[in-house]
Amino acid sequence: MHVEYDSEANILSFELGGGDITYAKEYSGTIIHFTEGNKPVLIEVLQASHFISKLGKLKKRGVVISPASSPTT
Repeated sequence: MHVEYDSEANILSFELGGGDITYAKEYSGTIIHFTEGNKPVLIEVLQASHFISKLGKLKKRGVVISPASSPTT
């Protein structure tokens, strides 16, 4: 996964994997781009500074924010 922040556009992008983007859907300020097979390949968080400040407030309240653990085989 590749994460990038564009400060001019105020967009936080998460590149999830390879594949050509065929369509996108917007959900409450977040755009998810999908392949033809409905696999998400890119997530863009609009107004990212607002999103990041909310994460900071959650941490101050004691909410633990951690990446999901990877499944073991």
